[in-house]
Amino acid sequence: MKSSPRSSKAWVVLLKILHYFRHPRAKELYNQINVFLGITSKRADGYHDLTSLFHVISLGDTLKFLVSPSKKKDLLTINVFGIPLNDSNLVIKALNLYRKKTESDTYFWVHLDKRVPIGGGSGNATTAL
Repeated sequence: MKSSPRSSKAWVVLLKILHYFRHPRAKELYNQINVFLGITSKRADGYHDLTSLFHVISLGDTLKFLVSPSKKKDLLTINVFGIPLNDSNLVIKALNLYRKKTESDTYFWVHLDKRVPIGGGSGNATTAL
């Protein structure tokens, strides 16, 4: 049986995805815990001045990146359920902002290995940039 070009293309994409998970560029993220947070005063603009003490911990998420052949969309996968994979995700927002500011047409396959159950979105977005 002869395979169609369309199914051959699907196999190529699948093989690239499998290769991605074996050979990505990975970046470990180190989270921090807020040991102390205090409100010192309320400003005229309605916001508050804060004082805080953070401690960096070795537990963190991992982001894996690979340049995508797509020229239309990033692909984000995550090892846990309940986190959005669309444009509302801060990693995708960061990549969209990067393309807008640099006029780049590079898209990525990104896998987030979430090891910290709460938070980390802004740190993940910063790492994506």
